[in-house]
Amino acid sequence: MIKLFLKNLFEIFKKEYCTPAYRSYTINRFQREFIYAAGVRMSS
Repeated sequence: MIKLFLKNLFEIFKKEYCTPAYRSYTINRFQREFIYAAGVRMSS
């Protein structure tokens, strides 16, 4: 039940705040991109 709620919340977030280029992202891909960006920022 919680997983379904979080998936729906993520879909609403993508619809409202993401540019069209990122709307096709899945939760897993979005997490990878976010972690990668944080890692790049921390290493510089």
